[in-house]
Formats: sequence, C-alpha cells, structure tokens
Amino acid sequence: MTAESERRMSDGKNQLLSSFCCFLLPQDVVKQEYGTIIGIDLGTTYSCFGIYKNGKVDIIANEQGNRITPSYNQLTANPENTIFDTKRLIGREFSDEKVQEDKKLWPFQIVDKNNKPRIEVNTGNG
Repeated sequence: MTAESERRMSDGKNQLLSSFCCFLLPQDVVKQEYGTIIGIDLGTTYSCFGIYKNGKVDIIANEQGNRITPSYNQLTANPENTIFDTKRLIGREFSDEKVQEDKKLWPFQIVDKNNKPRIEVNTGNG
C-alpha cells in the first residue's frame, strides 16, 4: 500500500468515525464533555483505534506509523500462541454453546474465569 493510498484510507476512516461519533451517539452525549472516548474498529482484514476528544477523532498510528493494523498475524512456528477470531468471544459467556464449539477449532487455549471466556497464552516468561 502506498503512503498516499494509506493516507486516503486513514482520512476516510477518520471521517467515518467522526460521522459515527456525531450522528449515532445521542446528541446529549455529544454536547456534554465526557473526556476522552476510545473507539476500536475490529475489522475482518484491518483494525484501527481512534480517540474522540474535544469534538475531533484521531486515528492512532501503530508502531510502524500506519493508521490501520492487520487484524490477523500468524506465527506458524507457535500456533498455540497465535490469537485470532477474538470478536467471537466479545459479550459471550464461557458456557455459551458457540464458544464451546469454536474453542474446539482454535489452537490457542480458552479458559473459564467466572463464566467469562479468557484466552490463555504463554509469553515466554511463564
């Protein structure tokens, strides 16, 4: 991706997130000062992270300076610590039938913590 196409995509996401904040949030929320609001777009291919503050959205750049980050990174040498499909766990309980089905397909471990699914990985530090 060229720098120009990335800039255009970033501008588009900034406008989209700005529109979301201004038009989908209740007007009393937009008018009041709640400090900083953080938004996360967990896309299928790319994800981005934005901050809404003082009526403006800023998309945060990653370590490489890109404003979008691939949603899926694979480490074939260590599949049990390669995390993906995390959106499937958001808002679900560990006992949820779908969580139980999905965890059978994943190489990483899903553990039960107060009936909330948690991903367990080895960081190399134990």
